[in-house]
Amino acid sequence: MRIYSYYLFFILSTVLANSQTKRDSTNFISYESDIMIRSNFYTNREAYFYTYENNNIHLVTNNKIYTSLSLDYEVISVAIGFAPNIISRNKNDSLKGKSSFTQISFSMFPKNFIQTFGYKRNKGFYLTNTIEYDPNWREGIDPYIQFPDLEIQEFLGSTSYVFNKNFSVKSIYYQNEWQKISSGSLITSLDYNLTVTRDKIDGKINQDNLFNFGINIGYHYNWIVSKNVNISPHIYVGLGGKSETENNMYLDKRTGGGLFVGYNTDRFLFGSKINLSFSRYKINSGERVENDIINGLFYIGFRFKPPKVISKNYDNLQKKVPFL
Repeated sequence: MRIYSYYLFFILSTVLANSQTKRDSTNFISYESDIMIRSNFYTNREAYFYTYENNNIHLVTNNKIYTSLSLDYEVISVAIGFAPNIISRNKNDSLKGKSSFTQISFSMFPKNFIQTFGYKRNKGFYLTNTIEYDPNWREGIDPYIQFPDLEIQEFLGSTSYVFNKNFSVKSIYYQNEWQKISSGSLITSLDYNLTVTRDKIDGKINQDNLFNFGINIGYHYNWIVSKNVNISPHIYVGLGGKSETENNMYLDKRTGGGLFVGYNTDRFLFGSKINLSFSRYKINSGERVENDIINGLFYIGFRFKPPKVISKNYDNLQKKVPFL
């Protein structure tokens, strides 16, 4: 648990070290001084494809429906996600095995920057192409080949810069702001994360560490359809590198995009998103790895004025720490 404690300390220290600037009321409506609580419900298909020689391994988790709760106030945005077993589609499946999922993220917004840190954990995978390894396998009758001890943890970081000061990416991804006039912007992002993969084979734990880094550049457009409705498409491309424990380096090619539709009032908001992300790299001429993520999301949220004790304590803290 020591690595998690250091990581959490680093996140909180970074939050306190960044400043928040007020936006021009002509182009934006700011909800920074309100507390916002938001619930997200989403489907997620996170797949790992590994190809070597003439063999293919297609691994996915068995979770179908995920949920997350987020809390936003002033400079801090915190979200916790999980796959609840109370949802029938997420319950243990004798054919595909049991999977678990946890996600935590922290975000802050100094000037034109967006800084995000997060942690994600997936455990329990099954082989979607089981029939390639068992010709007698029958879909819907026989269980898939399962990897219940396979666990993938990711310690995530991202630093993004929005080139157009009249464009609000916060109104699309965080809903703590509303853009009044349609606008678009180039956004460049520097991503960096550590992926830790563990599996238990014959009672022995095997672990691989992979450090990932890269830069993406994309275009986002926020079309304000009416006073309360916006539609926002985006697309991006990127290049990155991956470094294994043995110091092997690989070139990572990335593409992705998505579409957001939202409804907003001062107190109530809801919307939906679809996001696609594809990453591919070659280990050598005969080995290739792919990570494809496709998810659709629906969210609903409420804003309200903070209790006086919270706003008063925050104001007192802000006097002592002016950059909050």
